[in-house]
Amino acid sequence: MTMRSSKLHISFNPRRSIRLCLAAVLLAPALPQAVQAAASAWAETTGGRMRVVALPPDSDGIVEAILEIVPDEGWHTYWRAPGNGGIPPEISVDGSRNLTLSNIRYPAPEIIRYGNLSDFGYTSTVRFPLELTQPIKGASSTLKLSAFVGVCADICVPFQAELAVSLSSETKPAANEAALIKAARALLPEAPSADFSVVEHTLSADKRQLTATIQLPSGVNADAIDVFAHLGAQAFKPGVLTEEKDGRVTVALEPNYLAKDATLSGQTIGVLVKAGMRAMETDIQLP
Repeated sequence: MTMRSSKLHISFNPRRSIRLCLAAVLLAPALPQAVQAAASAWAETTGGRMRVVALPPDSDGIVEAILEIVPDEGWHTYWRAPGNGGIPPEISVDGSRNLTLSNIRYPAPEIIRYGNLSDFGYTSTVRFPLELTQPIKGASSTLKLSAFVGVCADICVPFQAELAVSLSSETKPAANEAALIKAARALLPEAPSADFSVVEHTLSADKRQLTATIQLPSGVNADAIDVFAHLGAQAFKPGVLTEEKDGRVTVALEPNYLAKDATLSGQTIGVLVKAGMRAMETDIQLP
């Protein structure tokens, strides 16, 4: 969502599934299939499909993989903090053999507006990079991934799938599958740097509002950026740009919902900034 004038639009999801009351609840589980390849079968439902693609374990027992979600034309799926009415992805590998999930990453989302509300997600193919670890290095492994996501258009469809792929050091992935994983990692937000970062943050006196000052890349001004902030799976509500000066913007952010006696003190807030062709992601640890 692009800032215009002095407004910065950020959304919050107090109830993860507001739009589920409108949903045609069509669950489409795919039975686990341990295959001797680097990609699972596609699981399909109304509105989209998904699969898992994985590389063989490296010498340190690390497995790189992606969950690939392909919404149908006119449909979308969601970011980790989906906004007003979305479903955040839930990913588990608990049924796997000799594999544990170390990390899940998310590319920068788009702003999906409907009426006065906004969701954060993806209107075209998206790939979530996964990092897995072998407890027993070099032994064969079976990746069994359970994924629950939402695909939405005029209705929302909760999409559950069980995806599986067998891996060993001898597994030879197709070149295009390895390229998909490399490309997915290249699209991830960068780490903070000298020319693009949150340079300062403060809590308000009542500890219910956060102010963040962001250093923008050279040549990017305030009306060309999107900012996403979240506490876990909850996105923040629209904030206000309080200052733009010398390549920096200062933004006031607060949760859309916070219990009367609660504060942001001690919380970790995720901040993702899209600026031109770049995106940066960082965590702010509040005192």
